[in-house]
Amino acid sequence: MVAKNVLRQVSHVIYRLKRQYGRLMYIRYRQASDQYNLETGAITRDLTYVKIRRGVLLPQRVTREFVYDLSFIAANKNFTYGGFFQEGDRYIIVDAKDLPRDFEINGEMYVTIENRRYEIQEHRRVPEDLPRGYAWLLRVKQVTSSDDDVVEAS
Repeated sequence: MVAKNVLRQVSHVIYRLKRQYGRLMYIRYRQASDQYNLETGAITRDLTYVKIRRGVLLPQRVTREFVYDLSFIAANKNFTYGGFFQEGDRYIIVDAKDLPRDFEINGEMYVTIENRRYEIQEHRRVPEDLPRGYAWLLRVKQVTSSDDDVVEAS
């Protein structure tokens, strides 16, 4: 187990990051399954959210990836095409004090910051050996092909 003095430092670092770089964000999730209206085709989703007043959004890390065309992999032809694309991941630090008491973050949830939707790719509690932990470290990826995700003001 890590010394308590070191863990206290983690708490102070999270506090300073929240004060300097904190942003309003929402963690959204579904509590129940979708309801379908067979006559009109409408889908009703029951989305619930947790408001986080100051979550820390770290800068984007952009990596350039290359993917081969399927014909190169399947037939090993000489003249095939591939494509470069840029994949951007971000990290978010959420203080455990800002969440409800027994709230667990999972991969089914997503984060909304300034009407932009970020899918949670990885989630882990910091430090992992404490039951409640001091914070959650989330690796998220922005969903660029979706509409703006508007959260009702409350």
